[in-house]
Formats: sequence, C-alpha cells, structure tokens
Amino acid sequence: MTYKRDGKDYTATITLRNNTGTTAVVKTSALDKLGADLQTLDKKAATEMGVKGGVVVKSVQENGLMDKSRIQEGFIILKANGNDVLSKEDFQKIVANSTVTVKLEGVFPGYEGVYSFPLKISSGE
Repeated sequence: MTYKRDGKDYTATITLRNNTGTTAVVKTSALDKLGADLQTLDKKAATEMGVKGGVVVKSVQENGLMDKSRIQEGFIILKANGNDVLSKEDFQKIVANSTVTVKLEGVFPGYEGVYSFPLKISSGE
C-alpha cells in the first residue's frame, strides 16, 4: 500500500484478515452460511420416495448453521419456510429471501416422519 504523510510518499505491506483473524476468503452467499454441500435430489430417488423433488445434504461442515442445528448428512430437504423445495436453485432462492430464520422440513431416508429444523440465518439487526 502506498500512502502520503507530511508530503512524503511511503509504501507498506499489509495483510487483510477476516473477522476470525485468518486470511481465508469469507463466503457470503445464502448457501455458504449454511455450511453444507447440497445437491438436487435425482428424479429416480424422488419417484422412489414418492416426492416431487428435494435437496440432499451431502455433507455438513463443522460449525456451519446446519451443524449447529444438528442436521446430518443424508437429510433431504422437502420444504423451506413452508414452500416446496424441488431443486438446489429453489432452496437457494428461499434462503436468500429469508430474513432472520428459515424453517427446514424434510426426511431421513429409512426413517419414519418429517423432521423440522429452524435455522437462524441472521441476527435480524
């Protein structure tokens, strides 16, 4: 960086750090905040399950929002905020348009019932 002080030019080397103190790039998309690798449920699996579509949680990153909510790998998201989720793109739009929380509803293959997980995606400030 070059700056001027008292009419004199100076050059200094700087390192930009994120709020955790590292130089890693901070991800800010709606899906990045969730801390999970997501994939659209394939049509064959959807048909076998008797659903129109969904999003599969392929992996969960430590300390991401899904990890903190105890969502596990294999969970299939069928609804978000009461809206059907047919694809990863559908899910991304719903999460991006959510203000403070997003309520996920889905299933774990091989288990009975629908599971619900509220995720606090921002502090609302």
